[in-house]
Formats: sequence, structure tokens, C-alpha cells
Amino acid sequence: MSSPNKATVQAWINAFCISPIDIPTTSTLFGPTFRGNHLPHPTFEGSAEQFLSMLNSMIPEGHAPMMKVKKMVEEGDQVWVWSSLSGLGPTKETVNMFTLKDGKIVGNYVVETEGSYAS
Repeated sequence: MSSPNKATVQAWINAFCISPIDIPTTSTLFGPTFRGNHLPHPTFEGSAEQFLSMLNSMIPEGHAPMMKVKKMVEEGDQVWVWSSLSGLGPTKETVNMFTLKDGKIVGNYVVETEGSYAS
């Protein structure tokens, strides 16, 4: 059974895999401020709209990524997602650690590596 937090994260994943991202609809999944850490990139802090606009500028239109979820685990206010990400260069294995508050995404820490591993 999916929890509300997992459903919010899954809705974000679904929105991320469409190019360009629908900012007005997708921003409703986020809290008023968002902090993103995606190494080796600088930490992002700002509104959901700013974050989504930045993502849209980085993803070539018509080149939507594909994110295949291998495992999604919830613990308290965090949802961790192990996935395979493709469509934006070499396939990468990623772990996204989402933090939610009041059912809204307020943070995400991403670790990724090139290549694909068996699930």
C-alpha cells in the first residue's frame, strides 16, 4: 500500500519524466521553500518554481528523462528512491532521498553513478 508521502514522490517522478515540466501543476507537490543537493552541483535553495525552471533549462525540450524506480522506501518524513535514470546521456543509477513536510517535498539529496546494476 502506498502512503501519501510515497504518492507525492511518485507524482514528482511522473512529472519529471515529461519535457518540459509543467511548473504550475508540479509546483503544488513542493513546500514553499525547497533545498536540493545533487553532487557535484551546488546546493539549490529557493522556491519550487525556481527549481523547476532551472530543471527545464537544463533538459533539452523533447528529451524527457526516463526514471525506472527499483525500490521506494519510507521512513518517517523521508522517502528514498533507488532508480535507473536514462535519456539524458549515459544511464545512471540514482538514490534520491526526499524529505517531506506536511505532505510536500521540501528537500532532496541525490547520489548517482554511471552504469546500471541489477535490482
